[in-house]
Amino acid sequence: VFQQDLLEHVRIVDGEGLPSGPVAEGEDVPVLISTAATGLDLEVGERIALTGFDENSEGIPLRVVGIWEPIDPSDIYWPYDPTSYGTQLFVSEEAFQRNLMPRHPLFLKEASWYVVFDQSRLSGANAGRVLSGLEYLEKQAKVMIPSARVETTLRRSLAIYDRQATVLSTLMSVLSVPTIALVLYFVGLSMRMVVERQQGEVALLKSRGASTAQVVGIWLCQGVVLGGAALVVGPAFGIGVAQLVGQTIGFMQFASRPLLAVPLNPRVFEMAGVAALLALPATVVPAIAAARRSIVGYKHDAARAVKRPLWRGLPLDVLLLAIAGYGYYMLSQRETILPLEKGERFVIDPLLILVPALFVFGGALLSLRLLPPITGGLAWLLTRLPGPTVSVSLALRQVARAPDQHASLVLLLTLAVALGSYSASTAQTIDRNFVERVLYEIPSDIDVWEIWVKEGGEQQVVEAEGGGVYVTGEYYSEPPAEIYEAPGVVAVAPYRLYKVTPGIGRNARQGNLLALDRLRYPAAGWWRRDFAEKPLGALMNALGANESASLVSRSFLTSANLRLGDRYTVLFENKAVEFYVAEVVDYFPMLYPDQGPFFVANLEYVYDQIGIEPYRTLVKVEPGARSGDVVQTLIDQGVAVEYTRDSRAVIAQTRVDPQRTALFGALTIGFAVAIVLVVLGFALYTFLSYESRIAQLGILRAIGLSTRQLLAALFAEQTLLIGMGIALGTGLGVITDHLFVPFLQVGAEGQTPRFVVQSAWEDLRRVYAVLGLMLLAGWEVLQDVFDRLSGGQLPEVTPVSLALLLATLPLNIFTVWYEGKRGRQLGSDILIADATSTRVNIFVSLSALIGLLGASIGLPWLDIVVALGIVAYVFRSAYRIIRDTAGVLTDSAAIDPRLVEDIARSVPGVWFATRVRSRGREDDVHLDLHIKVDPAMATEQAHAIASEVERRLRHRLTGVVDAVVHIEPGEAAPLSEWDAIAVRLRALADGLGLGVHNLHIDVLDGRYLVDVDVEVNSTLSLTQSHALVTEFEARARSDLPGLTDIVTHLEPALPGDHSLLMIGPEADHLSDRIVAIADRVAQRPAAHHLILRHSHRPGRLDVSLHCTAPGESPLIEAHLLAEKVERQLRAEIPELDHVTIHVEPPE
Repeated sequence: VFQQDLLEHVRIVDGEGLPSGPVAEGEDVPVLISTAATGLDLEVGERIALTGFDENSEGIPLRVVGIWEPIDPSDIYWPYDPTSYGTQLFVSEEAFQRNLMPRHPLFLKEASWYVVFDQSRLSGANAGRVLSGLEYLEKQAKVMIPSARVETTLRRSLAIYDRQATVLSTLMSVLSVPTIALVLYFVGLSMRMVVERQQGEVALLKSRGASTAQVVGIWLCQGVVLGGAALVVGPAFGIGVAQLVGQTIGFMQFASRPLLAVPLNPRVFEMAGVAALLALPATVVPAIAAARRSIVGYKHDAARAVKRPLWRGLPLDVLLLAIAGYGYYMLSQRETILPLEKGERFVIDPLLILVPALFVFGGALLSLRLLPPITGGLAWLLTRLPGPTVSVSLALRQVARAPDQHASLVLLLTLAVALGSYSASTAQTIDRNFVERVLYEIPSDIDVWEIWVKEGGEQQVVEAEGGGVYVTGEYYSEPPAEIYEAPGVVAVAPYRLYKVTPGIGRNARQGNLLALDRLRYPAAGWWRRDFAEKPLGALMNALGANESASLVSRSFLTSANLRLGDRYTVLFENKAVEFYVAEVVDYFPMLYPDQGPFFVANLEYVYDQIGIEPYRTLVKVEPGARSGDVVQTLIDQGVAVEYTRDSRAVIAQTRVDPQRTALFGALTIGFAVAIVLVVLGFALYTFLSYESRIAQLGILRAIGLSTRQLLAALFAEQTLLIGMGIALGTGLGVITDHLFVPFLQVGAEGQTPRFVVQSAWEDLRRVYAVLGLMLLAGWEVLQDVFDRLSGGQLPEVTPVSLALLLATLPLNIFTVWYEGKRGRQLGSDILIADATSTRVNIFVSLSALIGLLGASIGLPWLDIVVALGIVAYVFRSAYRIIRDTAGVLTDSAAIDPRLVEDIARSVPGVWFATRVRSRGREDDVHLDLHIKVDPAMATEQAHAIASEVERRLRHRLTGVVDAVVHIEPGEAAPLSEWDAIAVRLRALADGLGLGVHNLHIDVLDGRYLVDVDVEVNSTLSLTQSHALVTEFEARARSDLPGLTDIVTHLEPALPGDHSLLMIGPEADHLSDRIVAIADRVAQRPAAHHLILRHSHRPGRLDVSLHCTAPGESPLIEAHLLAEKVERQLRAEIPELDHVTIHVEPPE
């Protein structure tokens, strides 16, 4: 072998390197071997011969001159792992070509060229060219050398990347269409308002001989200059926007990620040039109509109503709605719109963005046609109502009289709110359904798969006493539950999934059975309320009614023709196990209806029937806990972890998917652009509208309107326009949500769990808050700037004003520093907001200094430019304050409701938590929630459960200062027919002052026969007792129609204080005997705190005692110990009646 530049990347550890140049005839060819060539058993200086070409060829003499090792085994120079060069003899290139190859034509076995690409230079712009180059290289190589192969993973990776980049580019282009249309509309609207303001100047130019082409040329030059300036500034601004898109994880939600590397390549300037060319007609078209008017035409048109816009004369709104209707039909015929490809890659149909946007535009234009009659009708109505309605009526008539003057602002507001509503609902629906899809598969934070070790010897079949056999030998040893008590672990729940076959019919389809711990699953597992008619707590209680109880899928219940309470059998491989139907569910986490019938059963019962096998464990961790740290702690504590699944990691990984980021980023940026355009359009409209109506306002003032009434009319007009825009946008957004958001579930009919459409009312309230506050702040500041622009007043420079500015600057700077520091320390929003306000004052002071400087050197416009910069900073500060406090202002959720529900359900006794409401700042959170408990629970117990819920919420959630828990009765699980009879008989007995126990029910010919022991007060005579019991039997037959007969056994019941303590030598002797028996069974001193007393039954004794057991022993073993002690006591002391044994750990 020879490899170019080998000596530059290896270290000679023995001998010397290869000499350059060919070898003289008859000399040995020098070779190098690797330190990995231990199998060759060669040393430096040894001579070998290369033979084996054919029988007649002579061997080639070789000599080992050195041994090498790689300087850096990870260097990209090495095409293979250097440790794999154990059988290669390396020679120089000259020796290979001149001394070895000419000796035999078959000497050359393989020639390889290893190419390393600089991946840092790969980008979306050149990926296609690199891919084409690789394909060309392969074709040319095969032409030159037919047996050549080009092996590269880069080609396949680039092909996948190129395909995904194309899809992503198409998606981004489609998503940007509504935003581009809105921007072009705004540019045209702004230029139309500016042209209308300068209509008089244009008419004057026409009257002085300027042609239409010259006037249009002026506007064209102006558009070219503005477009050129935008072409220079726009790409840099676009980089910031692209990086902001890369930080997006949801609608108006951002994460801290590394900034995207966005290069300024020619493609960027090409797209910027296209945008400038698209905007150029929007700047010129409004000027063409104005350039055609002479001074006479201008005066003629000014004396008449405003000309109707083009869209009002043409059915543009109807056309857009018709296109949207056709798109709606196409979407309804699609089989897939929001599929998840292999590997859960996110994909969305572009039609789902374009069609709703067209519907919103068309609906907004159609709604504007209703503006004049609505405002006119309101004005007519107000004039007939008593009270001071002059200002409001005047505002309504102004809007109704000239609706086209105001339609532009209303249209902008309508589009912004409607598109924002649809964007938020789309984003939340996609996000919620993906998260819940992951949680359905992994219904907790971590799913731990364990390895259990078998114990015991070889399996043997042993005959049992009294007949029968049992198997001994290897068995699984269940690890103690304490090993899961680790920092950060909130709750755990063991489970195991089985493949089972229902024992109903010959063609029963195989299904799945989930065996779980019903007491621990609600605290550790995830659940959604629509999975079943009953809440999770009621379902778990139904499982607790009987060890063989089960939950079954609705499809199985229907196909098997079963009812609640019916029994059925399932096959675990070759073992048949009987269950009964306790409740019905539509879905249950980890069980998929399309995989056959499914069942949920008690884990302990399944283990009792088929034997213990390693289970898996759902682990719920604290919100801030790292899954890796928790798993490592579990391993350190003895959990033999084989495999883990992390639902939070899966969700987080998908949230960085490029197409998901592109979708949410584009929707967010589109909405932000719409809001900015609304603010700018509102400011421009306000300035130009009031300036053009100065004469009208003067006339109104002259005919008797007071200043207060005039201001009220102007304010009412603005409020009316903004209110109508928000109302129309909200209504249109809601309609769009209901029409198009459900299409996200097309292709998800088989999705598990069921697809849920989420309306973003929370985000919509934030839209209102942001819109209102930004409009208010922008209007106030911009109006002041425009007043100064229109007034043309020069700022006056005086020594006093300059001294005051210089004196206040240091004080304001100190105030900002101190308030900001203390505000962050104390978590005070007021101090931080005041510091921000003072910082704005500093910039205002600096701008004033700049303005004074500009006025003194003859540059008065400098003050206006700086003021516009202050406007931008105020907007930036306002956005940050709104971003940090909008949640509090809009009373939005401060804590994820699902987290609160999980913590509440972790409290024993809580069936379900709902109607969670949180509000406040991060350090001052107030919670309200409703919990459902057993309706039969006592008030005191329910109150204790509510208190425990409050305690856990305060302990586990940072910042919670108050938690109000409302208690509601849950829906009890339906009782079986036997349980219903037992409950009713106990109720009848309670009504007569009787007690019942030892209830036995048999079914005879479809009717029930009941045997029951009835406890009667022992102070009554037999006649009195029999009369009471006879009445009880009569009531039972009356209330239970299916009862064929009831047989009662009378027992005396004495009050509790009739038992007498047994004292004296006999009692002491018996006590010692009992303690000795208990200690013998426990094989340690265990019994203590023994109490002997006479039983209510003559000649019998009751005993109670405490018995210690190792604290680390499982509860099952402790219970078995108590049972063994009780059996032995009854065997050796027959006169014992009631025996109560309390097992406890040693003190």
